[in-house]
Amino acid sequence: MIIILIANTIGSISGMGGGVIIKPMLDFINIHSPKEISFFSSLAVFTMSIISTRTQIKNNNGKLQYQVHIYFKKSQCHAK
Repeated sequence: MIIILIANTIGSISGMGGGVIIKPMLDFINIHSPKEISFFSSLAVFTMSIISTRTQIKNNNGKLQYQVHIYFKKSQCHAK
């Protein structure tokens, strides 16, 4: 589908992700069912995330850089 290719290209350039563009475009054309459109959108997001991760690993000499953030919420429990 040319729409998915165009959406992924625009999404990767803008940083939005192709899935955000694919769903409204395919809804507008009204060729596929909502279930199929959701599948196409999810598949595009998944594929782009794999490509992005692979590119990051390749650019960092095979090392994946990541950070872990842990947040604690103060308890709202009041004992009587």
